Amino acid sequence: MLIIPVIDLLDNQVVHARGGLRRAYRPVQSILTEQATLEAVAGAFFRLFPFRALYIADLNAIQHNGDHARSILALAGQHPEREFWLDAGLAAIKTGRFNGVQNIRLILGTENRVSEREYKRLLRDYPSLILSLDFNRAGQPEDSKLHASAALWPERVIVMTLHRVGADSGLAMPEIRQVLKQNRHSRVYAAGGARDIEDIKQLGRIGADGVLLASALHHGAITRRALLDMEGWEA
Repeated sequence: MLIIPVIDLLDNQVVHARGGLRRAYRPVQSILTEQATLEAVAGAFFRLFPFRALYIADLNAIQHNGDHARSILALAGQHPEREFWLDAGLAAIKTGRFNGVQNIRLILGTENRVSEREYKRLLRDYPSLILSLDFNRAGQPEDSKLHASAALWPERVIVMTLHRVGADSGLAMPEIRQVLKQNRHSRVYAAGGARDIEDIKQLGRIGADGVLLASALHHGAITRRALLDMEGWEA
C-alpha cells in the first residue's frame, strides 16, 4: 500500500484543500510545520516518514493563472530518490515543460475532457502519464466515456473524489469499488476522504494499491508510528 502525501499549491503557498472549492482554499495549518511554503511542507512530510512519492497539484497552472514550475523542478532535483506526481493541468503535458525530468510523473485529470483521440496521443507521447478519474459530488464521472474505457487506462490510475478532500467525510467506497471492478491492468490509488489508518487498511482489503492524503497528516490523525506499523501490514 503506497501512501502518498499531497501538496496543493496556490499563489506560492501550500493551501488546505476543502471540498474542491478552490477559491476558498486558505494556507495550510499543520502540526508538522509552522510555514506554508512548498519547501517547508515537503520537508516536514519527508521528516515524518520516508515517503516514496509526493503528489503536487499546481492550482495556479490548473486554473491558467501562472504556475510554480520553477519551485517544483527545484524540489524534484533536490530529491532524485523520490517520485513527484504532478497535476499542473493539460498545458503542462502539451508544452513538454517537464520532459526529461526522470522523477516527475505528470497527471491528466478527466475534468479536462480531452477527446479519445487526443488522450491516446498524449499517452503515446508520455507512457508514464497517470490518469486521474475525476468524480463529481453526485458520484458521477466527469468524463463518462473515458471512465468506461478501462482498456485505455495507463499503468496508474487515481480515483479522485475532490468534494471529499479535506472534508473528513470518509472514502468514496462505491466509486473506488467501481473502478477496481472495471480495472484489468492498472494500479489504483484513492484520493479524497481518507481519515485514518483504518480507512487505509480498508482500501488495502478491497484491492487498492495506494492512497493520497494530506489532512490526516497535518492534523496528526495519522502518525509516524502508524505509518511505520503499516509497512508490515498485509490485507
